[in-house]
Amino acid sequence: MRRTITVLAVLLAAILMGGPAWAKGPDRATVSGPGLAGAVDVRPDREGRSPFLDPLREASGIHLALFEEYPGTLAKERPEGDLGPRYRIAWHVPWTGDGLEVVQDVYPYATPRLAVHTAAQEGVERSGWYAAPALLKATLVALGLPERPPATPPAARPSPAATPAAAAGPSPALTIALPLAVGALAGAGVISLVTRRRRTSPPVV
Repeated sequence: MRRTITVLAVLLAAILMGGPAWAKGPDRATVSGPGLAGAVDVRPDREGRSPFLDPLREASGIHLALFEEYPGTLAKERPEGDLGPRYRIAWHVPWTGDGLEVVQDVYPYATPRLAVHTAAQEGVERSGWYAAPALLKATLVALGLPERPPATPPAARPSPAATPAAAAGPSPALTIALPLAVGALAGAGVISLVTRRRRTSPPVV
């Protein structure tokens, strides 16, 4: 039910934002990242309609990065707080030839504000950080992202056999027992030698 409400909200936003204002902007995108079964293509259908493309363009701030005349600015400093898992949006911008690919790093679970980073690259007029609205996460959830950040798998631990300490040297018990054993053998040898000499020596008159 929650996902249905999210999809309806995104569809309403697409209707409100529809129009020729995006004619010069990216015409499709590919979303990838943790929690997705695979890359998600966002593109218009044969009739040129897409319920998710316009909200994604609006909420990601891609036009702010591509067009100097677009009102607004991008921050140069990384925002404070926890960014959470990173996703990527690869935009296709149909400007020349086969078009350009412009990539954004997206943090839909960042707190206290959602964040998008656009690095300096071909086609980008403004690079930096964009404080994204809640519409960004709603759109991505409608495309398949989980409501909450996906769990990060724990780091693999080395097996006991591969631990350097296991092969670092003899154990303390062996370190103590070895000198004792050598000493005992040496003592037994001395006693045996003395006894043999006593047996073979001529009696003293």
